[in-house]
Order: sequence, then structure tokens, then C-alpha cells
Amino acid sequence: MGMSVGYCEYCGHKECRCSDDFIGKHLEVLDKPMKKKKKVVKGEMRARTYVVLRAAVEDGVAYGYNRAFKHTDTPDEHDVKEAIVQAVLNECCEWFRFDEEDE
Repeated sequence: MGMSVGYCEYCGHKECRCSDDFIGKHLEVLDKPMKKKKKVVKGEMRARTYVVLRAAVEDGVAYGYNRAFKHTDTPDEHDVKEAIVQAVLNECCEWFRFDEEDE
């Protein structure tokens, strides 16, 4: 490879003079699995459920409203409501998992 100018694509240093041998060593390091570092986490982590649910509903309402007008300029009230309900439920299913109940 020889000398390169600018930032090295292998080591990231500016105006690096990586040789083929040096690059080979870089690639050997990249092929090895990385050791996982254990991070100590204290306390609890909880999702802000209301905030996430509100965002899902708002996104669903906006998408459903636009969807109702996709193929017609004058959808009836039932079609608008149905498109909004379906979009809200789809958006909630994207963010939340619901346990299935046996009926």
C-alpha cells in the first residue's frame, strides 16, 4: 500500500504511513472477538409508558387521518374514524407487546 495522505481507513490517524504488514496486524485484531466489558448498573430503569403511548397515539392519528384521504378527497366520517383507529392500533403494536388471552 505504501504511504497514504489524509486519514487512514484502517487506524484513523492523519497522514498515516501504514505498511501492508501493519495493515495485516490491524485486520487480525479486527477478526478476534471483543471482550465484553461488564458495566455496573445501579437502580432501576423504567420506560416512560405514558410518553411512549402518547407518541404512538399521536403518530397513529396523523397517519390514519392522512391514510383516509389517500384515495379520495371526501371520505365519509366512518372511513376516517376506521383509518385512524387502525393506524393507532398498529402504532401501539409497534411499541408495546400484548399478552395473548385464551378465549
